[in-house]
Amino acid sequence: MICCLLFIAFSFSLCGIVFIALGEGNPGLIVAPYDSAGNKCGPQVHADGHDFLLPEHLDKDFKNAVAFPEHKFVMYANLEDLLAQSASGNAPDLKALKIYASACVKECPKKDTTPECETNADVADCADLTSSLIDYEEQFGTCLPSPTQAGEKLVKMKDAFM
Repeated sequence: MICCLLFIAFSFSLCGIVFIALGEGNPGLIVAPYDSAGNKCGPQVHADGHDFLLPEHLDKDFKNAVAFPEHKFVMYANLEDLLAQSASGNAPDLKALKIYASACVKECPKKDTTPECETNADVADCADLTSSLIDYEEQFGTCLPSPTQAGEKLVKMKDAFM
């Protein structure tokens, strides 16, 4: 009997926490794209509808927040090098590839184009994001290699190393 009462009390507490979090917070920030320097790609709007860069928000929660409202997508550098090293059968050197390096871009690039981006400490030049092998497409706010083209290139690279 006491277990049922504890479970009911827990359930009500959990519902209360969820309603407070949804009312006071902004769950969209959890899934929003961020670059490797911690800048949010796309417009930054607080749950109350105000821009994060207003002074009251800067002093409170987001002292170093930077908004890139026109650069809505995040793109990672060196993904093609990672594919090539993976296809070779060797374990890729993630530290040397700086696979974490990313920047906010206006749109996902096509093959042999340099995207317009906002540089940061990890991506000093937008040319670092240039795709020489495949087109990129937006998937959940992130520019990722086109799945069909990436699969084809991976098979070709694997065959070349075998």
